[in-house]
Amino acid sequence: HMNIGSGATDIRTRAFFGCSNLVAITVDPLNLSYTSLDGVFFNKSQTELIQYPAKKTGRYVVPDGVVIIHPDAFDTAINLTSVGLPASLTSIGDSGFFGCSALTSIVIPASVTQIQDYTFADCVRLTSITVGNSVTEIGSYAFSGCIRVTGVTFGTGLVSIGESAFS
Repeated sequence: HMNIGSGATDIRTRAFFGCSNLVAITVDPLNLSYTSLDGVFFNKSQTELIQYPAKKTGRYVVPDGVVIIHPDAFDTAINLTSVGLPASLTSIGDSGFFGCSALTSIVIPASVTQIQDYTFADCVRLTSITVGNSVTEIGSYAFSGCIRVTGVTFGTGLVSIGESAFS
């Protein structure tokens, strides 16, 4: 469990990288820069999901209003079984869901325009991928190591698929 005090103002992307036993992040309500909701770490306005605790379990629905999921935000969240992404989402950082080994399907909303490098790499139980119509580019190694994928539905806007995207 991680507690963020009221004075914290500059916590960078990937600050909790590798914290594989983290079950929750809480933020002092008086903090002017950050907040947490159900143990998940956000910027104060909850438009950016900064970190999902790696050991949190079950299904998670990203709240409406989240625009950005930071790089490595869900990295190695091995107990995440499914995730719902809101229509407000425009960006998922590179390696955003890297190594989420219990995740079985993903639907990328139409509001997202690019799937970054390694975004869903090593999601070994992923079987179904649906890419929204606004996605124009799938980055390198975006779904690398997703050995159980049986179906991918591409949106109409797809222009480019990066190196080894589905290797």
